[in-house]
Amino acid sequence: MREWLARTARKAATDANWVFAIVMALLAERAVPLEICPRSNVVTGKYVRRYEDHPIREFLKRGVLATLNTDDPVLFDVELDEEYLRASEKIGLGKDGAVALLRNGVRATFMDEAGKAAALAELDASLG
Repeated sequence: MREWLARTARKAATDANWVFAIVMALLAERAVPLEICPRSNVVTGKYVRRYEDHPIREFLKRGVLATLNTDDPVLFDVELDEEYLRASEKIGLGKDGAVALLRNGVRATFMDEAGKAAALAELDASLG
């Protein structure tokens, strides 16, 4: 724990919002999956009002295990493929960001490591 605190303090020292930096570092280090639902986040408007302002880019940049989800598809009128399209285009993640989210989704499953490796290999093969 002492080593983690020292590393995190160094990262936080360069970040204007040090609490955010510490939380992001802890999430990344511990590989805590975050289930992100952009449509829900924008529709409710509590923390994000526009897709362009969504923090998922920052989560990925900081190595957080962010995954893309739909929350309540009926209530928010959204399907998972639409969330990936919005993440790519409106949030600005592009193809590489969408692939990172797909890969994170596999990593966040409860499959054993062999199952995850097989699923990631199949994903990679399908992407060419």
